[in-house]
Amino acid sequence: MKLVILILSSIATYVKTDTLLCSEYLVSGFHGVEDEALTASSVHDHPIDCSPRNGRLFYPGDDFLPKRLGGWISNVIDTDQFIQVTFHVDTIVTGVTIQGRYRDFNQWVKSYYVLHSMDNVTWTTVMSQNGSPRLFNGNTDMNTPVTSSVTPNITARHLRINPRTWEWYPTMRFDVSGCQIKQQIGGLSEYELKNVTLSEKMGNHTVFSLMSSRSVVDCGAMCHGHITCMSFAYEAPNGVPKCTGYDAWIVVHESSTSSMDVFVNKDMLDTYGYREDQEAAILYNIVEVRQDQGSAAKTCTSMYTRLMVVDTLTRMEGLNRIIAKYYVLIQDFRYFVAGTYTSTVWSYLGDTGDVIDSDLWSPGNPDQGQGHCVMLTQTGLASVDCQEQLFAICGN
Repeated sequence: MKLVILILSSIATYVKTDTLLCSEYLVSGFHGVEDEALTASSVHDHPIDCSPRNGRLFYPGDDFLPKRLGGWISNVIDTDQFIQVTFHVDTIVTGVTIQGRYRDFNQWVKSYYVLHSMDNVTWTTVMSQNGSPRLFNGNTDMNTPVTSSVTPNITARHLRINPRTWEWYPTMRFDVSGCQIKQQIGGLSEYELKNVTLSEKMGNHTVFSLMSSRSVVDCGAMCHGHITCMSFAYEAPNGVPKCTGYDAWIVVHESSTSSMDVFVNKDMLDTYGYREDQEAAILYNIVEVRQDQGSAAKTCTSMYTRLMVVDTLTRMEGLNRIIAKYYVLIQDFRYFVAGTYTSTVWSYLGDTGDVIDSDLWSPGNPDQGQGHCVMLTQTGLASVDCQEQLFAICGN
């Protein structure tokens, strides 16, 4: 597929507030960090890998060569040890969750300090109300996660967990909840050509439509000039140029049969962490904040898209394959997606023109007695109470 990117700049710069991308799993979730971002004061000298990359929440270890332990273990047994994460961007930290070693030996952290830094040089310990370092409660067994809130919240680029007491060895798996602070560059936009056709629903998201655009670059410049324009289409039917801007990117992933070029604001895709899966033909995002269906739908709208429409087995299998890569995300495999029960019909967007295919439902579903909304599970779509607190999938 040919990749075309337009980079457009403007003399005028827009004053935009920072975007907060929140998650319960900032270390190992969908918007988490790479292995190299996990470091430690020391690593246990053992034939099995005990390095900090194994310190991810719910990581079970690996028995294949080279073997990896289910957890990080320090090599020194004292109160100076720590495991550390370096975030991609400045991050608001609201909580910390820890576990002990996955199996074999009773090893876990009973209590710990939390330290934070912006430059990885000067470190500040989270303090209690009486002015002394706050001692966080840890684990009492190997595998039960224990979550502690960090109040007041802190902002950090680097975070350390410093074990103070432990069972046998300082050993742990962990994750961090909070919000990444994503900054946008005013006056600069990149638009990426997508091999897609626009959904009919995009008509409801039109920002402007002009018949006089001279080129695709001019069309992009017009979209760039509208702060709410997130994508645009350029076509020239019968030789007459037409440019249409939209405040969303709801698209249908299939080869375009017309001369229309569809460009999506790449900066916004990157800001909100959208990813593309060519095999499943989806542009998707996983919202790792538990909320009811109405709030989940609003979150997707705030990111200029919608709850994912799971309308094919290929798309469902693709999403299941994606989620299965994350140990933290398979713990509660229930995700709000598009769909409601209205007037005796289960449909994607609340009308009778897009009825959900019966082949997509998991066994025993749908059942309006369980609720009038739709979630994705490992076995298919399922009905669920709209007030249930779940993660969600946004995208197209």
